[in-house]
Amino acid sequence: MSIESELYSKIKNDSAVAGITTRIYPVQIPAKTSLPAIRYMRLSTERFSTMGEDAGIAGATYQIDCWAETQTQAIDLRDKVRIAIQRWRDGTSTPVIQDTFIEAERDMGWEDDLKAYRTSVDALVWAEE
Repeated sequence: MSIESELYSKIKNDSAVAGITTRIYPVQIPAKTSLPAIRYMRLSTERFSTMGEDAGIAGATYQIDCWAETQTQAIDLRDKVRIAIQRWRDGTSTPVIQDTFIEAERDMGWEDDLKAYRTSVDALVWAEE
C-alpha cells in the first residue's frame, strides 16, 4: 500500500468524518458530486540521505480540501478531518506511519466551479519506505 491509500483509509474510517460524508477523492472531485465531499492530493515529498545510505523515511505533505454547501459545514468537516489525522501514527500499516503533523488550515471561500465553500488542511505524514 501507499501513504495515500493509508491516508484515505484513515479519513474514510473516522466515524466523525463518516457522519458527514463518505465522498473522498484523490486529486479531483468528479463533476456533479453531491456535497459535502473531500479531495486530497500530495503536494510534495522530502527524503533524507545520510553518508552512504538513505534514511528510509519520507515526509509527504498533503492538502486535504473539504467542500460543502455552507462555510460552516466546510469548516466543521475540515475540523473533523484535522482531528482524525492530527498526530496519527500506525505501526501496523504498510508503510508504517511514524507521525502526522498539521501544518496549515485555510478557509478558501466560495468556489464557483463547484458552487461550494472550500476549506483546507495541510498535513505532513512521515512514513517508512
